[in-house]
Amino acid sequence: MNWNKTGLALFLLASLTALKIQHVTDDSLPTGIIARIYPQTDIYQPVVGTIQSPCTPQIVYTLTDKATLETTTAPIITKAIWGQIDTQYKTGQKSLTKFSTRDLKIWPTGTRAWDWNETGTRHNPGIQPTDMQEFINDVDIVILTRGVQSILQVPQATIDYAIAQGKTVLVGETPVMIDVYNSLVQQGKRVGGLFHSTC
Repeated sequence: MNWNKTGLALFLLASLTALKIQHVTDDSLPTGIIARIYPQTDIYQPVVGTIQSPCTPQIVYTLTDKATLETTTAPIITKAIWGQIDTQYKTGQKSLTKFSTRDLKIWPTGTRAWDWNETGTRHNPGIQPTDMQEFINDVDIVILTRGVQSILQVPQATIDYAIAQGKTVLVGETPVMIDVYNSLVQQGKRVGGLFHSTC
């Protein structure tokens, strides 16, 4: 079966709701899609952006539901291209603040560059528990992305750390997880995440 990224995001989110899946494994999704939910969750909302093929270093995500920006003060990811992620958030009644970076830390009250050198993060062994410490106490849901081509690893120890803090953890490809993040923010959920913009 030939899946585009929007269809895959809908498949993932609909599966979580309809089946109440505790652990979505690689085997239960179409080939090449890596998305896991820890522990059980029933998160679902329609896609609010356009997710494009990650095979070339072009635009991989664009926010299409602009109303999202009007309904929340939490940061929203508006666009991702290879090597850059753009966010916007309200700083006043009508004023929007924009922020762009290569790799992103984002949570309900802030955004900043995710500097891998601070914690020794590399593609392998992957995301470290210390990468989340800045926002772990301010969120209920943690999103850990594996990049556009799922090269970045997410060790079990990192997932276990967040679960031990009482968090729901979502792990997957960056373009799909950006859309999941925006959907959750639109629902008023307290979400934090680490978003890698390249491989």
